[in-house]
Amino acid sequence: MTAVSQQSSAETGELLATMEQQNPAVQKIWQKAYQV
Repeated sequence: MTAVSQQSSAETGELLATMEQQNPAVQKIWQKAYQV
């Protein structure tokens, strides 16, 4: 994994965390997505 991808992943994680706080249902959706 490159530094760029690590930064991108971190930003994505922060974005998802914000989305989850705004809409708890998003967390369940992403949990299912990662289980696939």
